[in-house]
Parts: sequence; C-alpha cells; structure tokens
Amino acid sequence: MDFILIAPHDISEKHLYEIEAMYGDQCIRLSELGHYTNEKVILIDCIGLLHQVYQLGSIALIGGGFTGNLHNILEPAAYGIPVLFGPKHSKFPEAQLFLTKGIGQTFSNEHELLDNLIIMIRKNALIRGKIEDFMKAQSGATERIIANLLNTPVHSDAPSN
Repeated sequence: MDFILIAPHDISEKHLYEIEAMYGDQCIRLSELGHYTNEKVILIDCIGLLHQVYQLGSIALIGGGFTGNLHNILEPAAYGIPVLFGPKHSKFPEAQLFLTKGIGQTFSNEHELLDNLIIMIRKNALIRGKIEDFMKAQSGATERIIANLLNTPVHSDAPSN
C-alpha cells in the first residue's frame, strides 16, 4: 500500500481544511482512518504521533528548511528513513553530516525535489543501509562519557560533601 503521510506543523481546522482541499477525495484524516477507502494521502491531524508514524515511511520530507528552522531529521533516521530538506540548514550540523554521508538530500526548488526524490526511491535500500551504519557508529555516547568520567582524576581542590 503506497500513500503519503502529511504531518503539518499547524493542525488548526482551517489549515487542515486547506490541505484537504488540495487533495480532494484522495485525502483522509488520521482521526477518520476507520472510514479508510484507499485514499492516497493521510493527514495527521493530532500532535505527538510523528515519531511513531515514521515507522510507516520510506522517505521523509522534513519542514523548516526554507526558513532556517529545520525540524528534527534525526527522528526519521532512527527508523532508517532517508530525509529531504530545504537549503537553509546551516545552523544544524547533523544536516551537513547527513549530506556528506549520503543519507539526506537538500533541495531548493520543485525540480531538485523531484530529482532527489527519484534518486531516493531508486536507491532506498542502499541509503537505508548507510543510515543503519551511521546510526550504529553514532551509538554508545553514554558509555563513552561514563568511561571518560571514570578515568578523569578528581582534583584535590574540588568541593567535597
């Protein structure tokens, strides 16, 4: 089953209606999924579920990349989902790392979005493998911090209880 999940930042009734109007009868709200009739667009109309919804995806288009307020790209990556985002991501070092590692792509216009989307569809399994390798390489920070703290000498001028 192929469908698009849209999780808008603004879930006001007015904004949800505007999104529904763009997709017509091909759109259904998540809260109405009990009446699903094979719509191609599922509109997330509540907050707090996005991290769970990523499990269903194969590619994530992350918002905020055109305003300089990029949303979380690590969340979908935790589920092995390649990410696409806009060009204003300089304040987010993980975005540059994703680009360097080939597990994320940026776009500035519709043409670049479509080109990168096609690449991600064609190379989805390869990119997912890279994401898994990347996440494994990044894991274990807590253990490294604790080991470092345990191997750091305590100074005699440190306050004591």
